Amino acid sequence: MLFPLSNENRQVQSLQGIWRFRFDPQPGREGAGFDAGFFQSPLEDTVSMAVPSSWNDLFEDQKDRDFVGWVWYEKEFTVGPQDPKSVRVLRFGSATHQAKVYINGRFVTEHVGGFTPFEAEVDEFLLPGTNRTTFIGIFVAMAGFREAFPTIDTPSSPTLFWLGMFFFIGMPILGWLASLIAMQFYDLTGDKMAEVQQVVHEREHVVASAKI
Repeated sequence: MLFPLSNENRQVQSLQGIWRFRFDPQPGREGAGFDAGFFQSPLEDTVSMAVPSSWNDLFEDQKDRDFVGWVWYEKEFTVGPQDPKSVRVLRFGSATHQAKVYINGRFVTEHVGGFTPFEAEVDEFLLPGTNRTTFIGIFVAMAGFREAFPTIDTPSSPTLFWLGMFFFIGMPILGWLASLIAMQFYDLTGDKMAEVQQVVHEREHVVASAKI
């Protein structure tokens, strides 16, 4: 998934910065905020949280640092009237390891996979003016750490070692191999590359003409 950049055909509005943040009242995978309807109205009892950041590194209290369960983020943002020729998309760079997204109290999408971006078309959820997005994430217990996060002093174990090897070495290698295999079925010669560039140029011209 390519990172979006602003150009003559696309406008990018960043939501990075300070968000409202709070822990779910109930640790663990179930959580209590869903039944309490946290996503239906502005969050209460929040603290300011920088996004992007690793929230558990920003607390001094050991209980907060070791929290395992759902955490809630919220931010208000403003949009203008929709251009009928455009599609508005909300994109997250990553969220470890499971996430749910709401806009103005309505469920938009969810995602599992802590190291990959995800996005959703949100035209039907947005209102002209101020909107409220609520983002909920959970750190899934892995390698036996179900009550606290591992720290620098945590003794190594075979499970922890191989889990680390998979995320930091195994996944990049799998992606590299998948790219090599896919390219074996694509005959990318010099002539073919020129043809692709010509098609891209023609499509850009059509889009630019439609904007005029």
